[in-house]
Parts: sequence; structure tokens; C-alpha cells
Amino acid sequence: MEPVLPMPEQAVHVSEHPRCFVIALQGDVENPKVVRELEQALQAGLDSGKQIVVDLSGVGFFSGDVLNALLAPARRGGRLPWLTGPLSRNTLHRLELTGTAPHFQVFPTLLDATCQA
Repeated sequence: MEPVLPMPEQAVHVSEHPRCFVIALQGDVENPKVVRELEQALQAGLDSGKQIVVDLSGVGFFSGDVLNALLAPARRGGRLPWLTGPLSRNTLHRLELTGTAPHFQVFPTLLDATCQA
């Protein structure tokens, strides 16, 4: 009999609000399956026509593929998602190192972003 392993927590959580589409990420986000889930969530956010808000407060590290996914809506003629924190040191470092930090609107908390939407 094989041991039962705990199921990993869901890394991508989606919720829709009256004026924004919120995607919350959890943990270290670098798994290709999670990146695909994020891409699907971002597409659903674009389809909703609402402002996309990505909550990164629960993220310690994310891969370059995640950053590419976050930049993709603008490449498709949409708006960049708003990012919320507080951002981890690693997350902030990746945004600064890649030169993408100034392109995103970053809010201190999810509540701050949803109040602006």
C-alpha cells in the first residue's frame, strides 16, 4: 500500500468582485502547471473586462515564466494587472532586476487595490 501524501495547497485562487478580477498566488510559484493555471486565470480576467488584480502577498519567489504571464495581457492589447503586496524581498527584487517594476501599478494591500478599481 502506497503512503497517502498530502495534497498541495492550491497556488492560484480566483475571485470576482464588482469592478475587479482578483487572482491570488500562494507559495513559491515556478511549477509549469501553476504557470498554466495563472495564464488561464489571467485570460479569464481579460475576458471579464474588469481590472485584473494579482495578489502576491503570499508569494516568496516566482519564476520568469510567471513574470512573462503577468506581462502577457499588455502584449494582447489589454492592461497590465495591478499587483498587491506586501511584496516579498525576492518578488520585489525580480521586478526591479528585470526592469518591469515601473510598468506595474503596485498597491500595498489587496484592499487598497480593490478600493481603487
